[in-house]
Amino acid sequence: MKKIISCIILLCILFSFEGNAQEKSDSPSVDSFVVINRSKIHYYQKGSGDVSVIFVSGLGEDHNTWQKVQDSVSTFAFTFSYDRSGLGLSDYNTENKDLLSIVYELHNLINLTKLSKPFILVGHSLGCQIVKEYASLFPKSVQAIVFIDPGYNEEVLKARVSDSLWQKREKALQYYLPEFNAAQKEELKYANQDAAITDSIKLDLKIPIILFTATKINPSFPCSREELQVKEESHNLWLRSMPNGIHKIAPDSRHYIQNDNPSIIISSIRSLLQFND
Repeated sequence: MKKIISCIILLCILFSFEGNAQEKSDSPSVDSFVVINRSKIHYYQKGSGDVSVIFVSGLGEDHNTWQKVQDSVSTFAFTFSYDRSGLGLSDYNTENKDLLSIVYELHNLINLTKLSKPFILVGHSLGCQIVKEYASLFPKSVQAIVFIDPGYNEEVLKARVSDSLWQKREKALQYYLPEFNAAQKEELKYANQDAAITDSIKLDLKIPIILFTATKINPSFPCSREELQVKEESHNLWLRSMPNGIHKIAPDSRHYIQNDNPSIIISSIRSLLQFND
């Protein structure tokens, strides 16, 4: 009963902050590095507060993917983003890019920078897999979680569509995506495996958890409708594995909700901080 009441209270708070959350920030910031596994890992922190809000980027993405959200959240909280090895300003010395390796990279970074615990974890795409695995390994360190459009196992999509349609999708992706560096290619190599691993993780944590699903599609892009169906099935599987999880739909956003509609992410983070006061 307490769990149900907590979720209802959180829902009320969430909807009350859905509006104008985009704010300008004059908060002091820190751009710095620590050495992990022979590589300099870049991190960026901004704002102040008792609870750290840690942003974890998607596949091949550096900390700049969070700029809109981090700048605004830093007006009312301490925020922290970073570049995984080989991404952004961070070095790459052929570090492993399997899920456990990048989770422990984050764990070492948190310890070396002495971030306060427990903290709020915010992940996007592959970052959701990293966050979910992190929370399963270090549950006492996590106060709340925001999952932004988690990645899914693309092998499931491939099995659903015809070979010709799949090839059209691959060709379109090659056209739109930039050339990957070695670190990005290594993350991509493990992406489906990471999704399969985290699909099986149950997060039975008594903390607030929000999962966003972006449902806007591009009908002219090959497999868009089928991809949305597979993604929704994966997200529903995650929600069943998280008794405290709240599902929020972003109908006007594609995969990068933090860029398409940053206000709903900002307001959700604000509500989580207030919920835990």
